[in-house]
Amino acid sequence: MLRKEEKLGNEAGNVFVADDEHGAMAKMEVQIHWETNDALVIRYPAKARIFLQVVKLGDVRIDYESY
Repeated sequence: MLRKEEKLGNEAGNVFVADDEHGAMAKMEVQIHWETNDALVIRYPAKARIFLQVVKLGDVRIDYESY
């Protein structure tokens, strides 16, 4: 997890890792929003190939939705 003053690097994440399944979709767009201070929602394309989906990190619950 990053602190708000830290910069996000260009490397695999520690909560969610996915790709476009070798071009199965035109655009790999992931949407992230906070539901509450301790609940995060990550939305991703249904055709995405998922490598990692962590459901809890520290005190934060993480929910996933495909679209």
